[in-house]
Amino acid sequence: MAGLVADTGMGKTTTVRAYALRPNVYYYYMDGSITPKIFLKDLLKQTGSEFEGSIHDMLQLLSQRLSSLENPLIVVDECAKMCDKLMFTIHSLRDKTLSNCGILLAGMPDFKKKLAKFAAKGKTGYGEFFRRINYWQDMDGLSTREINAVLVKNGIEDSEAQKDFRHLKRFGDLMNEINVYHIEQSIEEN
Repeated sequence: MAGLVADTGMGKTTTVRAYALRPNVYYYYMDGSITPKIFLKDLLKQTGSEFEGSIHDMLQLLSQRLSSLENPLIVVDECAKMCDKLMFTIHSLRDKTLSNCGILLAGMPDFKKKLAKFAAKGKTGYGEFFRRINYWQDMDGLSTREINAVLVKNGIEDSEAQKDFRHLKRFGDLMNEINVYHIEQSIEEN
């Protein structure tokens, strides 16, 4: 498993949603109401397997389904919102698909801090789960090159105009300012 952490607006969701367009990549948006059964049912549906049964049976079927695919990846977004039972379910899914399926957990920095804190306090399951996240990637913000690429893709090619955007390191802030820029340009033209 790998963890991707960044503050709000840095582009986590945009990045993982874009990556999920690839074959055998399954994106899951977490919210506080998601139970292990809902999670497994939704992932089974994404993999083309409709099934209702016990959590154990659903976990077994999903593990088998993922193990039959080439290079599958599960991307779970907003992980700070998942409950302990769901964390344990993801832990079990990881153990059952270790040799074939990657799992990427994306969330705010508090997600990683919560796992580390509860692991250090010996809270059941947290140490094992935290240890299984083999790699953590922090998103530090957009580089000037990345900002310019986004600007060009959104029709802002003038280098002088681009300078006004270089202080925006969060993807969400950059996109908001690009929208404002286009609105202002439209008003000036009329």
